[in-house]
Amino acid sequence: MNTTRSLTRTALIAALLLTVQALRLLLPLPPLASTLLIGSLVNACLILSAVSGGYRGLAVLSVLAPLIAYLQQLLPLPIFIPVVAGGNFFFGSLYLILQRQSTLLSLLVPPLGKMLFLWGSVTFLLSLLALPEFLQRLLGLLLSWPQFITSLAGLLLAQLVLKRLKTNN
Repeated sequence: MNTTRSLTRTALIAALLLTVQALRLLLPLPPLASTLLIGSLVNACLILSAVSGGYRGLAVLSVLAPLIAYLQQLLPLPIFIPVVAGGNFFFGSLYLILQRQSTLLSLLVPPLGKMLFLWGSVTFLLSLLALPEFLQRLLGLLLSWPQFITSLAGLLLAQLVLKRLKTNN
């Protein structure tokens, strides 16, 4: 794919990502419900950017998503931006590596990898920070098993979109 087309698709998916994350400000949902809904849509954007823009497109959206989450005060400290960005990039990279493998492998390994990456990184980071107990528990929860669910849901949604795009071309 040529550079202009890849850049254009990455920009369009980034605009979609920004719109999806703006929903958090418009929909008064509890934190877990917001994480499940918005997180699934964000993960779909990550996979779409990985498939259409490769590692460069994935890198852009991997950083953009937690940066916007921080600006929306979902992440309490900027130190969490590179951790979440790393988890996003790891998720998309695993998918790019495994997408040609068995369906079950490409569906389960990337979400599991992201969940374990975030859980381990956040657990380590929280052990170093003096945050209130409630905030530590909330972050520990939101960046653990819900990440598997949102990653899997986002991956399934992205595959539906990609299948639809393929049939229209």
